Amino acid sequence: MTWLIAGSIGGIVAASIALGFGWLNGSTLLVWLSITFSVASAVFLALAYYRSRAEAASPPVIDPPERVRVRAAARGDGSSTAEMALFDEDSGMSPPSSGG
Repeated sequence: MTWLIAGSIGGIVAASIALGFGWLNGSTLLVWLSITFSVASAVFLALAYYRSRAEAASPPVIDPPERVRVRAAARGDGSSTAEMALFDEDSGMSPPSSGG
């Protein structure tokens, strides 16, 4: 999306330069080129606005927690580390159960 905004700013700069030279030289071609750059800048800004609204409306992507290595606690299997998800029941880091 930032390339759309950068393209719009670049189009505005190009339109200004083309209009300035077209006005100084009396060239209608450069004036029309300036108008074309202005219209392209407006289109880029409209697309950037549309994409930012769509991005803001979409739910954020949340990655699952990474797997971590923890030391095995009092296991008889002989392994010194075990791989498990962060909040697995065996990790000892699961939220406390509500007793009701």
